[in-house]
Amino acid sequence: MDSETRILQGAQHLAVSARAYGLALRRTPADQQVALDDLEASALALSSATGAVQGFASGGAYGNTASLEAQLISTAADLSAAEVLLAAGVAAAEVDVAPGVGREQLLDSSIERLEVFLDSERRTASRTSGLVGTDPAVASSGTSEDLDDAAREVIDGVVDGTGSVLIEAWERLKGMAPDVVTKALRGFADVVDAAPGVGRLVRLGLQLVKRCLTALTDLLPSGARDLAERLAGEWWTEHGADVRRDVVSRLTGAHTVRAAFDADQAPSGDPARLSRARVELKELAERFEGVASGLRAVVRALAGAVAVAAVIAAVVAAVAGWLPLAAAAGYLAAAGAAVVIARDYLDTGGFFARVKGVQCILDDAALP
Repeated sequence: MDSETRILQGAQHLAVSARAYGLALRRTPADQQVALDDLEASALALSSATGAVQGFASGGAYGNTASLEAQLISTAADLSAAEVLLAAGVAAAEVDVAPGVGREQLLDSSIERLEVFLDSERRTASRTSGLVGTDPAVASSGTSEDLDDAAREVIDGVVDGTGSVLIEAWERLKGMAPDVVTKALRGFADVVDAAPGVGRLVRLGLQLVKRCLTALTDLLPSGARDLAERLAGEWWTEHGADVRRDVVSRLTGAHTVRAAFDADQAPSGDPARLSRARVELKELAERFEGVASGLRAVVRALAGAVAVAAVIAAVVAAVAGWLPLAAAAGYLAAAGAAVVIARDYLDTGGFFARVKGVQCILDDAALP
């Protein structure tokens, strides 16, 4: 069983345990204790599976042995689990909440969002399982015009995918206090402090949020992380968090690649080499869509966890002190990572390369 399957199964077990816990809250204290123990055990099992993937490698998750897509799925699963645990803690009255908060409704909504995440990941896995192998027609022939078309499709896909992540981040950042976002831009540091005096489910949920923020900010190696912070700041301050296509193209460097295409002829040469390059470009596009999908899932899951944590923050000062800044840092980290990874796929990153990007594939195709 691969790591992603283990994570999704663990998240499914958590959803089932959370449903059972919600029902147990209407029963005897003994039933509640059994359900609580089962929920906590499911959460710890999921945390073990996701932690094995995340690894917290000192060189950044992007340089870890697990795929970046698996890293992102594990982080999104942890954040979805954190939301459920926080909501379960509220439902169990581990903390007081403001009048009018529907405790059980909060838990039901959190479980539903976890189930939506699971359904989405299963559909994605089903689609990608059919992508193995290459169309014989693509593999057997190739022209310079075909290669040019394929390269432009990759560039457009990278720009669109990056823009979709920026939109998800912007939707959450736009309602936050400007000074909080500005402070978060000074560095995607670990800004989560402890919250004393909360119950076991809330404490476990907050610990998961903290771990996920660490995983997200450590997604890239240190040098690339610095670039991500700078580009996120440029997007927010210089471009006013604009998500128009031309802005995303400029941030990712896609405009320079397109300009080079317009100025030069497409590579010509051995048809077999050109067809292999087409296959590589197709696989590159599919891989980047997986990365963009993972980053979108992380932003949505973070937003869900933050929404429930905000209910707790309204009555727990220790949570209120760090939650807004932590949320902003997480959204900006995802946005910055999307831009930097896009630059890697386009070969416009400058100082590090983790994938064979568009320009490298085209250069190889042009070899005599």
